[in-house]
Amino acid sequence: MSDQAQTKPTPSQDIINAIDVLRYGTSALYEMGSPFTAILKESDRHSHIRNLAKIGQYLADDWGGALDCKRGDLEEIAGTRGPRS
Repeated sequence: MSDQAQTKPTPSQDIINAIDVLRYGTSALYEMGSPFTAILKESDRHSHIRNLAKIGQYLADDWGGALDCKRGDLEEIAGTRGPRS
C-alpha cells in the first residue's frame, strides 16, 4: 500500500480517541481505589498496611480526577459537551 493510499485519522478523530482512552483510564483508576477503601476499613488504625492503603486510595482518586478533568476539556474542544459553568 502506498503512502498516499493510507488514510490518517483526522484531528477530530484523534481527539475522540483520546477522550475514549481518558474515559477508560478514569474508570480503571476509580475502580482501583475500591480495594484500597476496603483495606482501610479492615486494617488497624496505625498499621503500615493502612498507611499504604491511604496512599493508594488517594493516588487512584487524584489521578482519576485529573484524567476526568482532561477528558472534559477535550470533550469541550471537540464540541461533544457544553462549556463548564
